Amino acid sequence: MPFGPPSLGNQLISIIGRAGTLIASLWGFILMTHGLRYARNLPFVKAAVLVGVPVVVSLIWLNLQYLGPA
Repeated sequence: MPFGPPSLGNQLISIIGRAGTLIASLWGFILMTHGLRYARNLPFVKAAVLVGVPVVVSLIWLNLQYLGPA
């Protein structure tokens, strides 16, 4: 692994990967919220909270490497 700052290409690939993860998580949140809403006859807000907590926890877990010191 070379020392020094990461190259522009590696940074771009990392940004694209993080954006893809965010988009996929948002899409999963929407699908799971609607599924829970219709399967259990819950109001939208309650279903969004029930699904949102695990989605936010998973996003934090996936991005823990960016929270540490450089």
